[in-house]
Amino acid sequence: MSKKIWVVLSVIYDIAAVNCAIIAAFYIRFLSKPPAFNFDAYSKIALYISLIYLLAAYISSAYSLEEMVASGLFGPVFKSISISWLFLGVFIWFYRAFSFPRTVFLIGWIFGVAATYGWRLISLKGINIKWPTERILIVGQSSIAKDIIKNLKEHNLSNYRLVGQVTEAKDISKIVEEEKVTRIIITDSIKTATLEELAQLGLANLRIEVVPDLYEILVGRIDYNTLTDIPLLELTRNNVKSSYRFLKRLTDVALSSALLIISGPLIILPASIAIKLTSKGPVFYKQLRVGLDNKVFTLVKLRTMHNEAEKVTGPVLAEKNDSRVTKVGKFLRKYRLDELPQMLNIFSGQMSFVGPRPERPEFVSKYIDSIPGYASRFKMQPGATGLAQISGSYATDAQHKLKFDLFYLYHRSYLLDLKIMLKTIKVMVSGTGSH
Repeated sequence: MSKKIWVVLSVIYDIAAVNCAIIAAFYIRFLSKPPAFNFDAYSKIALYISLIYLLAAYISSAYSLEEMVASGLFGPVFKSISISWLFLGVFIWFYRAFSFPRTVFLIGWIFGVAATYGWRLISLKGINIKWPTERILIVGQSSIAKDIIKNLKEHNLSNYRLVGQVTEAKDISKIVEEEKVTRIIITDSIKTATLEELAQLGLANLRIEVVPDLYEILVGRIDYNTLTDIPLLELTRNNVKSSYRFLKRLTDVALSSALLIISGPLIILPASIAIKLTSKGPVFYKQLRVGLDNKVFTLVKLRTMHNEAEKVTGPVLAEKNDSRVTKVGKFLRKYRLDELPQMLNIFSGQMSFVGPRPERPEFVSKYIDSIPGYASRFKMQPGATGLAQISGSYATDAQHKLKFDLFYLYHRSYLLDLKIMLKTIKVMVSGTGSH
């Protein structure tokens, strides 16, 4: 059984267990079928109880392997049930119209803890679950490196495996590939060239961290992790919260469908007519682009260049005052209206509203070889807009764009997405994004 399946089963079981615990408490309290008036108090807030428990379980890391390894199986369960019951108690206190007996409240809590703990005890001890194992490579030979290795051996954490230690980061990419390393911890000060080599790896499942110096802690806010009791500054952020992914996808689906319905007759149709009347060729322009995890997809845009503009030259980057762009195309680009058909790509999940612009395969292979860290762009979903788009133009240099993209990669949040989308609207209205 995989970890994901276990988490899904645990969520379903826990919701059922929490509600059954309260129902059982009612039957014990009244020694038979509870009076309808009393039981209605539960039935009216059953959904609320379930949602509150899931929130409490998330806060308590009740489905986190790391938390269970660190504090045991009982700790996260006890916290999740107790927090949810605390919220339930507050709800009952304010809504006194509900006749929810205190004994039911207490017995339900005991049963809830016992049932959820029992599931973890049986499933984790009795079922062979394939937990994802982090294969760790230590770079450096400082005393901190020795402490990390010592702590890993002493704690004997089953989901961590130390694959080796190197004193310097020479040919580290070869070691990563041969040993299937998923996590690199750098404990010594290393040269910029080494960081560039690590960034070039661009592996979606590779996590790179350094032990921060005092300077790095003092210069400002940093996002850090810990391994046992040692702080680590993460250079790559491969995992984002599932709540953020959910909200981002929900926003993408809702906004893309709404914009397609609204912009179709008001913008896309008039623009299509203008394109058709002023230049030969199709209205829509389709082009292969590289997205998340280097997967290639077909991007859809309104055509802004003369038909077959690259027939002789081949793939060429956009330039300032590009002669290939039509008069209508210049207007569409100035206000980003040519991007509207990409709502289809967003709705289908190939893109998101916010993220690095998806690049063409011909340029991706070139940039990966020549620009350190470029491969990191493909650890996140490409977007119709992003920091680079609201801060630059079509012709902005790829290296400069990458800095914006990497900043977004390491600091992305739903609030930042909203800020970028609002500024995109400002750029579209003012027409400042094309120069």
